[in-house]
Amino acid sequence: MKNNQMDFSDLLKLCTGCKETLLKTKFNKDAGKDDGLQTQCRKCKHAAQRKDYRKKRDVYMERQKIRRKAEPEKKQANEAVRRAIRKGVLVRPESCTECGQSHMRIEAHHHKGYAKEDRLNVVFLCTSCHRAAENQ
Repeated sequence: MKNNQMDFSDLLKLCTGCKETLLKTKFNKDAGKDDGLQTQCRKCKHAAQRKDYRKKRDVYMERQKIRRKAEPEKKQANEAVRRAIRKGVLVRPESCTECGQSHMRIEAHHHKGYAKEDRLNVVFLCTSCHRAAENQ
């Protein structure tokens, strides 16, 4: 390779879903993989997850119904946030307040609990940061 030419092969990766060679920026992170990226591009991974959800929808719905019955205060707090966002009382930011990521789903985290007085006391986090906060 000459000094004035760049090698772009280290910027590319083959998607196992669509079999296309894409920029590595089109893949989500996966710490368990050698290159640190998932094997399918975001588009293929999303399609696979949707297909899996449709196949197991009844299982997921039943699991959610059981969870909501077990934690009614959490359901009420989540509904209060949803209504507040719809009415404009709360505004969901474009990026995570913890890490700044904007390509992931932004969720409301009830960092002070689900009590009636704290229902709208939330911070908006990406899915990864929200899971980490919930597990602390």
